[in-house]
Amino acid sequence: MMKRIQTHVLGATLSLLFLIQPAFGQVNDQAYLKSNPNEAIRGLIDNISSTEVVIRVNGAPRQLPANEIFRIQFANAPADLLQAAAAYRRGQFNEAKTGLAGVNLAEINDKWVKEEIAFMLASIDAKSALAGEGDKNAAGTLLVQFIGEYANSFHYYEAVELFADLAFSVG
Repeated sequence: MMKRIQTHVLGATLSLLFLIQPAFGQVNDQAYLKSNPNEAIRGLIDNISSTEVVIRVNGAPRQLPANEIFRIQFANAPADLLQAAAAYRRGQFNEAKTGLAGVNLAEINDKWVKEEIAFMLASIDAKSALAGEGDKNAAGTLLVQFIGEYANSFHYYEAVELFADLAFSVG
């Protein structure tokens, strides 16, 4: 009788742990705002547009204006992208570009992660060209491709502004 009770208690405990594990084991996306770039808003991103990002925090959707977002760290981003993004934020564009070279785009299924990589590549070339370390026309071409392909990116207006800076610098 006692053994049967212990078996039922063990089974119930394991079932409970199995049911609550996804809540604790869930990996979240992280959005960082310009107003507080060191504190993450953690949740699952439901939608991204050129004007806002919708992130579900504790089950409730929260709209973040795109122009207030400093950066987004996607939960399923490859380690090479995370390292390249850190180098990019430090202004180490050559290191960031080298890091992105290690990312295999064919293995990435998430459209927002691919979009992030495309923006970083175009932005790195543009910022390097503006600093006199690259071809402004080639950088402009990459930005135009990004703007055309990713019009719903939260980076859209940043890319347009960067393109305008490039065009102005060319004359």
